[in-house]
Amino acid sequence: MATEITTYGREEREIYEAPDFDSYYGSGRAQALVDRFEAMLAGADVCSFDVFDTVLLRDARSELERFADVAAEFVRRAGRAGHGQVPSVRTCLAARVLAASTAYQMSRPVKGCREGRFGDIVRNLVASLSLPEDPFAELWRASEFEIEAAQLRGSPFIENLVDLAVARGKTVIFISDMYLSAEEIARLVETCGMSLEKVSRIFSSADTVVNKRSGLVYDLVCGECGVEPGRILHLGDSLEGDFLAAKRRGLEAIHLPVPKALMRQRLDSHRRLMAELAGESPLPLPIAPPAL
Repeated sequence: MATEITTYGREEREIYEAPDFDSYYGSGRAQALVDRFEAMLAGADVCSFDVFDTVLLRDARSELERFADVAAEFVRRAGRAGHGQVPSVRTCLAARVLAASTAYQMSRPVKGCREGRFGDIVRNLVASLSLPEDPFAELWRASEFEIEAAQLRGSPFIENLVDLAVARGKTVIFISDMYLSAEEIARLVETCGMSLEKVSRIFSSADTVVNKRSGLVYDLVCGECGVEPGRILHLGDSLEGDFLAAKRRGLEAIHLPVPKALMRQRLDSHRRLMAELAGESPLPLPIAPPAL
């Protein structure tokens, strides 16, 4: 059996070893990545970008800590609105994690893929807390959107690459494996100060169900955009979904890893919160820690 060997360039290694995104993207070293991007762009008709940790950069909080912040904001809003006694932040956090798992498991598979959707997650969550959907579903949605937007920021470096692609007559799209719909992602991007004027379309697995990890969304994108796989250049942070799966499907791809130091901070955040939760009483949750 032949062994496939994939070689990663100096730029990927420098991003991974940087203390944070800005230390690399804001330095002179990033010009080598821009030059490589432009060279690869010459053979592309479509340039696609991952969204989270590529177009929009997350901070050092783990997903678990982010959900805890959402739960705290939800409890605060519910109390301020005078909706009576609501469950504790800890209970709401557990409900959020479990509701996402349930929504994923109950989703109808498409070509072997499943994806939870935010609307289903919120409905499952509110029901599990024995709260009426009106007004609590909207309270949760507003709380989660506010926390998401506060903990994300647009990447000026990626915005510059988008400008370069458009200036050279390329079609720009975003692709995300996410429980948020394309419409919800668009709202987040614009709230974070990035214009979507130059972006032709957003593909989200919440809408397509097929995803980047399976490679099937790339087949869908080729059909929808009317291009051959080799005429698409894709960039993103996930080694499997944004690079390897894209390459296996015939796309050109550039891997933009999350810096290792930032991933360690997120792992510390996850472990710290899990320890705090365990300190009250055992609370096993189906949520994976960040992977280094």
